[in-house]
Amino acid sequence: MPMPFGFIMKETALTQLHVQNGAKMVEFGGWHMPLQFSNIVNEHMAVRKDVGVFDVSHMGDLLISGSGALKLLERLCTRNISKTKIGSARYTHMLNNEGHIIDDMLITPLGNERFFVVPNAARKDVILNWIKENKRPDEQVEIMDMSDSLCCIAVQGPRSAEIAQDLLDTDVSSMKRWKTRMSSPVWCSSEKEPTVAKWSTAPDFDDVGNPHMAWIMVSRTGYTGEDGFEIIMQNHLGPGAWSTLLKRGATPVGLGARDTLRLEKGYLLSGTDFDNDRSTIETGYEWVVDFSKEFIGKDIMLKQKEEGYSLLCGIKVESKGIPRHGFEVWADEKMVSTVTSGGMSPVLETGIAMAYMPEKYQKEGTKVQLVQRTRKMNGVLVKMPFV
Repeated sequence: MPMPFGFIMKETALTQLHVQNGAKMVEFGGWHMPLQFSNIVNEHMAVRKDVGVFDVSHMGDLLISGSGALKLLERLCTRNISKTKIGSARYTHMLNNEGHIIDDMLITPLGNERFFVVPNAARKDVILNWIKENKRPDEQVEIMDMSDSLCCIAVQGPRSAEIAQDLLDTDVSSMKRWKTRMSSPVWCSSEKEPTVAKWSTAPDFDDVGNPHMAWIMVSRTGYTGEDGFEIIMQNHLGPGAWSTLLKRGATPVGLGARDTLRLEKGYLLSGTDFDNDRSTIETGYEWVVDFSKEFIGKDIMLKQKEEGYSLLCGIKVESKGIPRHGFEVWADEKMVSTVTSGGMSPVLETGIAMAYMPEKYQKEGTKVQLVQRTRKMNGVLVKMPFV
């Protein structure tokens, strides 16, 4: 889709570095982002076998605080946020009044009635408005949008802990999955930049959002299915961190490989696998729903559980061809669905796809055809993740 006249893409703190390094750049969610640095398959396999680094600074960064923040987030989220410990990131969905997913996100309680929320780039403003619309007059809630002032680098792969340790003064190897810590940036501790050397004590969660102190928040999370870390910092720290990671041997990875990596694991892509049109249980992510509490969209999903629903299923191609978004899915000589996500799996060396299948066609082993005009390829339903 062409951009509106006068549209200016946003740049991350690392965009100019990517351009200088010859990355192929594209528009994504309003941001000027690297699609690939070299070869998508090579970048993909570097993450699976070694370590890769991603610029994911386009993601939203919201700080929700106040005495009414927890109550508001509980009402909006499918997960039970009150059961999430301080310093633990929790993956959740927010639904609209029709029970459809507005966006998926990570929420991390920081203590002192503060919550760090990371929605997708293209949905950040929608989520901001949704939070504001659902805030009740008697609820004390403050919302700080820090998206334009923060940089986020994802370090992913079997060697991610080794490489990430070069940036941080905390022992990342001891961190458990989904845990979050604060750190100071050790890679520039000897530099004399006044914008960097502002910390006098180790930062803690209370420093998140403080423009007068250098802080880093690191979480053992990711979007690749490999071990990894997502490291959020102020923009001025980003270029030094990125350069340090590349010097240590990490492979820079663009959006192209990020998509094939997440597809192999059956991870959802906002705006593609759901777009205000699917509920959480339809995606197969019922594990992120706590039906013991009240939240927007709960009643609709309970009704779906009683009446039945389409389910996002994995399809492995058994013939030549690469399936793409929008391909028709045929079974019993009729069209039964369309592909949401599709592509080539570098690990399996064959095409894979996801599609919402009616109840009759959700069983593993079901044979289907993927069709685009005169192109046809044979496929079979398989359990996800694909690898």
